[in-house]
Amino acid sequence: MTQGALSKIKQKEAAWIGYRQRRTRARYRAYCGVRNESTRALREAVYQFEKTLAQEVKEKPRDFFAYARSKTRIKESVSRVKQPEGTFTNYTQEACKILNKEFQVFAKETNTPIPRVQHELKGEELSRCEFTVDDIRKLLESLRENSAPGPDGVHPKVLKECASKHTVLEKLLRHKMVDHLENNNLTNNSQHGLGTGKSCLTQLLEFSEELEDALDEGVGVDIVYLDCRKAFDTVPHLRLLNKLRAMAISGDILAWIENFLSRRRFWNHDVIARRPSSLTIVSQG
Repeated sequence: MTQGALSKIKQKEAAWIGYRQRRTRARYRAYCGVRNESTRALREAVYQFEKTLAQEVKEKPRDFFAYARSKTRIKESVSRVKQPEGTFTNYTQEACKILNKEFQVFAKETNTPIPRVQHELKGEELSRCEFTVDDIRKLLESLRENSAPGPDGVHPKVLKECASKHTVLEKLLRHKMVDHLENNNLTNNSQHGLGTGKSCLTQLLEFSEELEDALDEGVGVDIVYLDCRKAFDTVPHLRLLNKLRAMAISGDILAWIENFLSRRRFWNHDVIARRPSSLTIVSQG
């Protein structure tokens, strides 16, 4: 709300009070004129506010989506869920268990033999990581303040302001592992995800350039799109560890990752009561 719009609203309220005290035609016309000016000022203030939100969506995405959610008309919660025997749930926890079972993406590790993965290693294997205070500070200072808090509930802005007093083990370890894989050419050049300086955008640019070159040369192009369903959620842990060993990741680092993956659990979130409801063991993903 701008100061100009607030001023017009106060003028409208004052004009209305004046008309109520003495109902004359002149005062009513004066009220209608101020009312119309107030409506135009309010619409202009809303327009400028929404325009600013749209222009700053990359810097302040949370403000944009919070405003969009406030304009959503449908705000009903999930109703009761029908059970296999035909009855309906009476408690939110029962509904959460049924929904979790229906949409469960994690599966058990299969008994099929784990294939051997071989890579030609040009450097040393990665078995230990050493992090300096400067590494931790740089990582925390690079955090985006408008990002959502992690599982610990600590806002990135707090971590950034306390960069010299906190550690982020997972991100530091990931950086070391990515450097190891890239320095030893253990990743394919066509992979654009989870790499340094690469993203979906670079993949699209590279693909578009190859496509345009083929079309300029008059070559026919056939495109096949593949979508791996729940690709990250269904990665078998034993096969993942086996591939890490083949990529010369061993020692304390491999042991830490293996321990991290062992007996993992996640909370099923109760969208009805808006709270965690039950724990489920994660064997994949």
